[in-house]
Amino acid sequence: MSVGGYPVSSLQSRFSRKKPDGAIEIDEGVVLDTTAENEIVGIEIFDAKKRLPLESLFRLEVASRPR
Repeated sequence: MSVGGYPVSSLQSRFSRKKPDGAIEIDEGVVLDTTAENEIVGIEIFDAKKRLPLESLFRLEVASRPR
């Protein structure tokens, strides 16, 4: 995707079918979509290609637990 001729990547995920009424930027380029009742209904991550490299999405880390 591109905007104004510049490449853009974003990741958007919805947690609810409720319509977002507002948004809260929790970090630069990371936005939570909220309802009027302040319920989180989605998240958007801009410049996702840089923030979430593909190899990191498939990495599994397992911490050992003491027995």
